[in-house]
Amino acid sequence: MQPDPAALNADSASPQPAPDCASCHAYPLHDVNHAYHLRALNPREAVATKFIYERKNGIIVCMDCHFGSLAHKRYAWYDTLWGTAGDVRTTPDKLPSDPIYRIDSTPGYLPLPAVVGAAATSEQVNAMLEQAFEIGKVVPWLTGSKHMNGKVDVEFSSSLVPDSAQRLQAYHPQDISCSSVECHNAPKKKYRWASMNKALSGCPTAEHSPQLDSSCGYLPSQEPK
Repeated sequence: MQPDPAALNADSASPQPAPDCASCHAYPLHDVNHAYHLRALNPREAVATKFIYERKNGIIVCMDCHFGSLAHKRYAWYDTLWGTAGDVRTTPDKLPSDPIYRIDSTPGYLPLPAVVGAAATSEQVNAMLEQAFEIGKVVPWLTGSKHMNGKVDVEFSSSLVPDSAQRLQAYHPQDISCSSVECHNAPKKKYRWASMNKALSGCPTAEHSPQLDSSCGYLPSQEPK
């Protein structure tokens, strides 16, 4: 029997099949660190405030910290600025008489969802993120080149960390800390994930005091202004 080349090489209209992430490891992982970053309201509000162009909905995705391990696609978001030179306004504070000053294009990356793949639009991905976040879920993504290399690669997305050196060096696996990047911008403070195996508490602690956070290098003077 010979295979039929026409059938084997034909394009399919059905979604690209993808493995269930949870078939190999818990998805999302069941530790407090991943739960906080991916599903809590506090980091979502912080990201939406700080990265108003790159991630307006504020939802953190796996790709943000594991850029090479998730398949992704570059998009451009357009934002209209109103007014005149020296008096530029955004949509919330524009006046009816303001002319269009310019239209900015802001590039950024989003991961590719397993059920849509490379054909996904930014509108589709953001809608899936919103729907999943509402019920405490995480969207399953297509994996990238580094996902199966036998180690955990922490590499930040250039949408959120423009400095190429910081994208690869800001995370310290020895004490599971991540500091001095845009998300954690107090330059001398240690932001550390909690680990029962390493007997490490998270930094900063919920109470956040110099006494409790002595191992985090915390001083009130180090707070970002």
